[in-house]
Amino acid sequence: MTFFNPAGAAAAATAGAYVRALLESANLHVLRRVSPSLWERVGLHAERGPESAGFLLKLMGAHDLVHRRQIDRILSTAAPREMAPEI
Repeated sequence: MTFFNPAGAAAAATAGAYVRALLESANLHVLRRVSPSLWERVGLHAERGPESAGFLLKLMGAHDLVHRRQIDRILSTAAPREMAPEI
């Protein structure tokens, strides 16, 4: 029984990074085609009130950066884990 397969983990991470890159590229392709007038359109948020589409996009980007910084901080302070022996 294998508890940890470094090669499998690396392959999964590589595949995940590839999929994320494809999605980011597709999203950017769509977002770059949105006209300035559409970014200015406003909807009503139940708690925060009126918000434009452009503001919402900036809010989501900032939210992602907060989580990325949390992950980086956790990884920088975590002790390295020893690989489990293969049995």
